[in-house]
Amino acid sequence: MKKIFAIIPFLFFVIVLRSQNGFQLEAVGSVSPIILDHVDKITDTAATKDTVLAPPAFTYPVQSKKFETTVHVDTIKAAKLGNEPLNKLYRTYAKIGVGNYSSFTGEFSVMNLRSKKNSWGMHAKHFNAGSGPKDVPGEYSGFSREQVNIFGKTFLPHHVLYGGFDYDHNNIYDYGSAADTAFITKKASRQFFDLYSANASLTSQFTDSSRINHRIGVKYYHLSDRYDIHEDNIALNVTAGRFIRTEHLGVALSADHNRNSGYDTTSNTIIRFVPQFSAHSDKFDASAGFGLYFDITGNNSLTYFLPQASVSYNIINHIIIPYITLGSSLERNNMFSLSQSNPFLLTNQVFTSKNSLHKWELSGGLRGSLSSEINYDVRMTRVDIDNMPFFVNTTFAQDPLRNKFSVVYDNVNLVQVHGQMSWQHYEKIKVIASGEYSQYKMTKELHPWHTPALRLSLMGEYNLADKIIARVNVFYLDGQYAKLSDGSGTTVVQLKGLTDVNVGLEYRYSKFLSGFIDLNNIANQRYERWYGYPTQRFNFMAGLTYTF
Repeated sequence: MKKIFAIIPFLFFVIVLRSQNGFQLEAVGSVSPIILDHVDKITDTAATKDTVLAPPAFTYPVQSKKFETTVHVDTIKAAKLGNEPLNKLYRTYAKIGVGNYSSFTGEFSVMNLRSKKNSWGMHAKHFNAGSGPKDVPGEYSGFSREQVNIFGKTFLPHHVLYGGFDYDHNNIYDYGSAADTAFITKKASRQFFDLYSANASLTSQFTDSSRINHRIGVKYYHLSDRYDIHEDNIALNVTAGRFIRTEHLGVALSADHNRNSGYDTTSNTIIRFVPQFSAHSDKFDASAGFGLYFDITGNNSLTYFLPQASVSYNIINHIIIPYITLGSSLERNNMFSLSQSNPFLLTNQVFTSKNSLHKWELSGGLRGSLSSEINYDVRMTRVDIDNMPFFVNTTFAQDPLRNKFSVVYDNVNLVQVHGQMSWQHYEKIKVIASGEYSQYKMTKELHPWHTPALRLSLMGEYNLADKIIARVNVFYLDGQYAKLSDGSGTTVVQLKGLTDVNVGLEYRYSKFLSGFIDLNNIANQRYERWYGYPTQRFNFMAGLTYTF
């Protein structure tokens, strides 16, 4: 069979040759196919011979030999930072400005230049307005204020010795009134407060954390007014503390003695003793202590022992820091503190001064940084306050002109929500927005008189190449109530919410000379912070400053 297959191509080739060249081949005879019985085939597959050669063995003889070396000890120069340029200081500063309402301001400061031995200076300021709000009971509604401050520091080897003297003369006129038909002459409405104060302190400057850093301070002031009411106060404050590894142990001790020769001739002394222990780590901060307070009035003495503690934890790289604090304090109320809050205070009648005790002040919240430029703080506070002062309009029996405010005290429970966010882009842009809502639960009074329930504020500053500085301040107060009492009973009046928008612009012509203009109450609102006392409408102040 295999031969047949081998012959077939040959025959095909003969036929092809004939068809092409006319050549003819004839086979004569019979064909007998032969099939071989058996054929031997090589069935083995090819194989590659692979020979692995063993690596030769080598011997490396190593001779040990010690190399003699010598060490030369030399000194290394300490690293030194390049000296940063110090800003040039100027010895004297002066400011002058004028505005509507016949207002004038003047300011002058002088101080020594940079020194490693001491520092001293003096600052004086005057501000007055020749007129004030129109259509008020008072014949005159202007004011004036003068302030002088003198201070000096001496830098000792390990301490700083400080001394200062201050004078503050505040001349006001009680131009408002709760009475409907009242006319108050300029002489009858005049009031002034003269404040003389002196203070001294010695503060340690130990850089060794194992040393006990301390501060000893003493302050005295004398306050008087038109009605020949005098108040004297002297306070001694001592603080000390040292580090034990990363923990800090400190203590504060103070004694505050107050005597008034007018409305309350009984002297009062407050003694505070507050030890505290605090610990700090990269993530965790905590402190614990207590406050021991003594409130001594005449032969009566009250003692308060209240705990103090705080804890905070840095969850994410100062982005989120939850914290909680528990505190307490004893706050002095006297003619100085009350007249600072409300200068239209009634001082020529007898009323009792009581100190406010803030107890179990529990606060918790979150603070942190959303970026390198934005910070925030949100917290809620609950506190019980005994003897919290509130201002109410005087009655006819207290003051026939009814142009002053007396003080009432009440025990309150206060819940407060506070939030603040700040943004600072280098020294070019600064913005601070804050809000606070307060809810008071009174014991005797109906409302927290003349105390806003809602406070909002927005403060911003833009610095253009340190040449033009623009400022804006916006304040909003709401939820205030006034208490009016007369022979027929008591009336509650809700004061309107107030919005105060102020804008300032400063142009620095050179390092020495600049000009400014301040626009206040640009909404031209006639609002009342104290009932019966409307404020000035739109007012401005423009002037120059000079440094030399």
